[in-house]
Amino acid sequence: MKRQPDCTLSPTTSQHISPLDLKAIMEALIDLIVERISGRIEAAQRLRPRLLTVEEAARYLGRSEKAIYALKARGAFPAVQADGRIMFDVRDLDQWIDQNKG
Repeated sequence: MKRQPDCTLSPTTSQHISPLDLKAIMEALIDLIVERISGRIEAAQRLRPRLLTVEEAARYLGRSEKAIYALKARGAFPAVQADGRIMFDVRDLDQWIDQNKG
């Protein structure tokens, strides 16, 4: 059996919500939505690695791996060398994108 809602309002009922009550309900709903979205964004950012390999950086920037090496050689963005691997900080890549918007 389908559960009926505890309370319903329809145009035919004599119950009215005051503008102040409606505003409070809307603000509470907005706060809940913002809280939920913020939590999801934070979780997604924790899952995204900060350092990217050359291949990942190329995919991130929509460039070839060869182009990433060339940009690194020109000093377009710094590289992190760890365990014999070249890695790129996402923040540096984002900064490079922002600086080259035209």
